[in-house]
Amino acid sequence: MGAKRAMRMLAVMVLATLASPVAAAARRTDDPIRVSRTPATTRTYEGPAVAIAPDDPERIYVAAADLQDASCHVFRSSDAGLSFTELDPPDFGKLTDCGLNRGGLPQNIRMKLAVDSEGVVYWAVAVADPAAGGPRNVVLARSDDGGDSWSTTLVAEAPIAAQPQDAVTNFVPDLFVNPFDEAPHEVWVSWRRSFTDASGRVTEGWARRSTDGGKTFGPELRGIEANPGFDAPRVVTDAEGRAYWFQRERPARPAEGEEPKPSPLRGARSDDGGQTWQELQLGEAHLVMEEPLAAVSPEGDALYLAWADGRNGDLDVFFMRSTDAGKNWTDPIRVNSDRRANKRSQKWPRMSVAPQGRIDVAWYDYRHDAEDVPADDVEFFLGKANDVYLASSSDGGKTFDEDVRVTDASIDRSVGTYNTQYFVEVPPGVGSSDRRAFVAWSDTRLGDTETSAQDIFGVPMDHRSPTSPGWWLLIGAEVALALAGVGLLLAVRRRRAVNKATASPVPA
Repeated sequence: MGAKRAMRMLAVMVLATLASPVAAAARRTDDPIRVSRTPATTRTYEGPAVAIAPDDPERIYVAAADLQDASCHVFRSSDAGLSFTELDPPDFGKLTDCGLNRGGLPQNIRMKLAVDSEGVVYWAVAVADPAAGGPRNVVLARSDDGGDSWSTTLVAEAPIAAQPQDAVTNFVPDLFVNPFDEAPHEVWVSWRRSFTDASGRVTEGWARRSTDGGKTFGPELRGIEANPGFDAPRVVTDAEGRAYWFQRERPARPAEGEEPKPSPLRGARSDDGGQTWQELQLGEAHLVMEEPLAAVSPEGDALYLAWADGRNGDLDVFFMRSTDAGKNWTDPIRVNSDRRANKRSQKWPRMSVAPQGRIDVAWYDYRHDAEDVPADDVEFFLGKANDVYLASSSDGGKTFDEDVRVTDASIDRSVGTYNTQYFVEVPPGVGSSDRRAFVAWSDTRLGDTETSAQDIFGVPMDHRSPTSPGWWLLIGAEVALALAGVGLLLAVRRRRAVNKATASPVPA
């Protein structure tokens, strides 16, 4: 082999490494593990929330509820998600119902975890007193010692109801801890407030702001006075201290036979800590959509929105961003990469941003389900089987890698909460570090039609990108191996040439 040919081979090997999937997309590095643990035969864990400690990316938290006994659970991993230990939950006093609040209004379940730069853990959760007749409250739990002990603050209190039909419920809370200020950090908690049909009132979106790390909160605020639907508004802040409020506006339910009415995507900005708000023009007023998710770039100079909508006849995941404080937004890009309009929905996306800027979006995906989405039911179809998929962006949301399947087998939704017990869907959870994303979901693989058992499973998704040290180490290792191989080939070639030149002539 000549030197020129060897160098050409080396160049090909380096380029192949640069274009390899390891450098472009997440990959499952181990089998999914069971996060939730209980000896109970019947169990229904749901509503996973995930957070990764920015000061120690090996430390991962997952929270969830067991709907069977309405209990709150929180788990911690110290080995990057390969194993988990259950922690003692906060003491919520009489507010022991962490489930669906039986006897009160029909509800869905959400909760949110966050860890700040000092390692403080925050957990926003909706809980109720089972003896109070249905009212539900939002509580923020806070831990300064990694989840070993907790303090709690009541954020949204519901009045005691004389009878269940009078109950007011505050639930499905969202949480944002401002990473751009000094500790104790500014904390926003938002939630959905719902009323019975008898009250004549529609669902409202509310939020409160704390300036002392979530120990106390200011007055209740509303950025947009419109029905947000099933979920809480999302509030985030940028590096300049501006607050942003995002929600959909849920329309009245269409009459039988009517087309679904649009669910406009709406947003507002506050420059004074939430005292006043100016509405933003997001340009997505025609959608039949699910909740918008909001995030901010690590530098605090870009806003990210992700959601699912039915513009293609089934739900797809979309993303757009703004780099001028919400004045202008990019055209939405489709995040999932399956065939358009295939009657297979992508639902309930969740978004997380790594410290170095990678954006991870995870969702429940029905592309492997045998059931078609009905033409008249784009949004609420529960399906028979789904998976979790993940897509990531390493360029600030300009493009997304091809989505990857996170689950190792489709989840049988004829068992568990979807089609047999509570008829609810709850999103998966995702948290991000620079090396990986950890994704958690509800899974029925250990259940059957008798137990209908459902657990929380999760898996770390390794994601080396051109901005991560691990990626460059991988490139360096492969280049070193390639150089060693080329050197060996050249040495062999030289030795053969020397042997040929010094060999004795053979007589004729």
